[in-house]
Amino acid sequence: KYSRGMSVLAPSQYMHRSSAGLSNFHYYRSLRVSSPIAYRFCTSEATKSTSTQTPNPTQQPPPAPAKLTQSKSTVDHPVPTYESIDWDTSDMIDIEYTLIGRKRDRLDSLFRPKHVLVVGASDRPFSLSSYVVKNLLDSSANVKNRKLTLVSPRQDQVFGRPTCRSIVEVDGKPELALIMTGGKKTLEVMQDIIDITPSVKCIVLYGTDFDTLDPASGMRYIDLVYEKAKAANIRILGPNSSGVLDSQGLSALFGPPTSHQRGNLALLSNSGALINALLDWSEKEQFGFSFVASLGRMVDIGWDDMIRYL
Repeated sequence: KYSRGMSVLAPSQYMHRSSAGLSNFHYYRSLRVSSPIAYRFCTSEATKSTSTQTPNPTQQPPPAPAKLTQSKSTVDHPVPTYESIDWDTSDMIDIEYTLIGRKRDRLDSLFRPKHVLVVGASDRPFSLSSYVVKNLLDSSANVKNRKLTLVSPRQDQVFGRPTCRSIVEVDGKPELALIMTGGKKTLEVMQDIIDITPSVKCIVLYGTDFDTLDPASGMRYIDLVYEKAKAANIRILGPNSSGVLDSQGLSALFGPPTSHQRGNLALLSNSGALINALLDWSEKEQFGFSFVASLGRMVDIGWDDMIRYL
């Protein structure tokens, strides 16, 4: 429910036999996360059973398998046990990585960020930014501890929320930046993100006008933005993207607000118009998507990245 089919299996080195065959076989069933509970692995001690191939009838029977709830067992090498602990629902996206000991995928910052930065926020009716910000506010209402920071040089408030006049005023560590500006302005914004908010791992470029040449370098703005992002290890979705949607609590799509149901099928497309049409259809047919992504022109993130992540 909170991860993409993650399972945790006991390592084979913790399985051992006794004189009675498998009677002292310590095993652990695979664990699947299905509620806001994480499991913490710890170590305990237990006795080591020694035996020969031929059972000795005078030998004492082997001890019963250690229960998962006991704090100490009787084997001389560590045997993993687990105990349930309370887990903040804002950290559900980290459960699978906490359990199996690997780092989060960089694209988790695209679909399941803890802090979203919107550059060029506006509530002007029918503007690109107003649709994206409104969808973000609606989808984040029920997500605990997700932070949303709006940057607008012209407005003190957007949909009743206070804004920052520039990225310099941004507080915290945003993971995802949604950039509504065009090519020339995006180049300046990109440099500010690298210098001031290096925590950003992914950006979505909604704007156009990226094929215009920069007078100073003679290169296209999209090429300059990509070079800066690549040097800073930041992934780009777009340009000309219509945004992303994760059915578990993020909608950063350019389009009218709709009630999206959860499903098991992901939707990927270059066309924002096609995505909006399919979302309208799915709402009428009561059909849900798990992830939705508008890839735009795919200057960086492409089909291979998305399919690998999903």
